[in-house]
Amino acid sequence: IDDSVILILQANPNFPCTDSRADSMVVYFDPLPIADAGIDEVICVNQVLTTSGFLTNSVSSLWTTEGDGNFDSPTELVTTYNPGVTDLANGSVELVLTALAVLPCTDSNSDTLLLSFDPLPIADAGIDSTICVNGNIVLYGIRFNSNTSEWATAGDGVFNDEFLLDAIYTPGVNDLANGFVELSLTASAINPCTTSNMDPMILSFDPLPVPDAGADTTICVNGILTMSGFRTFSNSSTWTTEGDGSFDDAALLTAIYTPGINDVTNGSVELILIADPIYPCTDTQNDTMVLSFDPLPIANAGGNQNICLNTSITLSGIITNSFTSQWTTAGDGSFDDASSTGATYTPGVTDRANGSVVLTLT
Repeated sequence: IDDSVILILQANPNFPCTDSRADSMVVYFDPLPIADAGIDEVICVNQVLTTSGFLTNSVSSLWTTEGDGNFDSPTELVTTYNPGVTDLANGSVELVLTALAVLPCTDSNSDTLLLSFDPLPIADAGIDSTICVNGNIVLYGIRFNSNTSEWATAGDGVFNDEFLLDAIYTPGVNDLANGFVELSLTASAINPCTTSNMDPMILSFDPLPVPDAGADTTICVNGILTMSGFRTFSNSSTWTTEGDGSFDDAALLTAIYTPGINDVTNGSVELILIADPIYPCTDTQNDTMVLSFDPLPIANAGGNQNICLNTSITLSGIITNSFTSQWTTAGDGSFDDASSTGATYTPGVTDRANGSVVLTLT
């Protein structure tokens, strides 16, 4: 396209003249301005845009926006656009570069680029949870605007695969000792975003039930035992026996146990308190106490004896399962030491008159 043209004016003569005359002028054409705002751009919602516009046939320009953001220097080709709240809410905004005309041209020219916004990643570790101290947890993480994520722990437990949203976490010793641990899910950013997002959750641990059957105890073979069990982290429990005795109400911590024949014959029996768990725990726990049996005392006063009417008798009693004993008489004689199994008994007048007397060792 030519940017100029020659215009010729020719004057024709009036008769009787015959020679014409011509004059020329050159008309030059200045081009219209051209604006190039650049290609459409995508940035992260937390970023700004550095523009890179171009001008042709223009020495000045102006950036404007169809949204609510602002330019640092709208008259500069290379400037920074700061998106507004409405821009981000809409997901995109049009930016307009206007090339101003150079005289003698008066018409400006505009070009538009579409600026779009990619969202930041969002991690959701799930709600706080509670598990039993002897359990593990299958996590239910969620991520948005992200292709990868990773679990982390503030404790000493382990994940079977920390890159799985449904990873399994097994608590560590310190986790359990502290009673809880913080687990966090971090969602990585997708280009052009560069900022990751982390969300924490608290994992707490409920204890197993703790039964206490009480200390080992000894009762007499003809006795019964009132239990004195105790339980912690449990709302119910049951007594059981390794023997053949019975409880009046096995669900009571203070149940009464009546020994069976085999219990007594064996000399002892194990009694077990089983404490039921409280959800989320599911395992019962046991504690055992040993109930032993002391035998009844046995007194042996010896066989019947005959003595001379005017003599005393040295007794030879035997006691078993007893530390103390006492001689008594049905007559009127006397013992030198009634608490001794080998006491000497001197018959009284009535004893001799009756011809016999009954001596009893207790």
